[in-house]
Amino acid sequence: MLVRFVQAKLPKLNNIEHVKRIKRVQNEQGATELHVILCQSSSIGRQELVDRLAEFDPEWKSGEMILGEAAVPKHAPCTNEQYEEWKKIWPITFKNPTYKRADVSDAGEREYINRYMQLAFEQARQASES
Repeated sequence: MLVRFVQAKLPKLNNIEHVKRIKRVQNEQGATELHVILCQSSSIGRQELVDRLAEFDPEWKSGEMILGEAAVPKHAPCTNEQYEEWKKIWPITFKNPTYKRADVSDAGEREYINRYMQLAFEQARQASES
């Protein structure tokens, strides 16, 4: 219910759609807390945020709910290795790339590619000088 309210009443998560909204955290007493991303702190003032949240639950006005800021990965991971590291910061989504990496194992192919890449670099250098 809270996530639906947040999606309807608070600013959208621009450019961090890979970040999941909810994170489970064990506090010092061993109890499970839910940390929820409401919006980006740059998109709304703190008081306006509290006022909007009070529409959902009046306890926000009483100060019983705690508002804070959380660090999240700025970009979506590109590799499994990045995903494994970045999910330690905050839960995120990861989609394996659907493209297949070209495997250039033949020495003749590599030489052909290198020759044309050098030609492209030379053309770019000449263009930047003119």
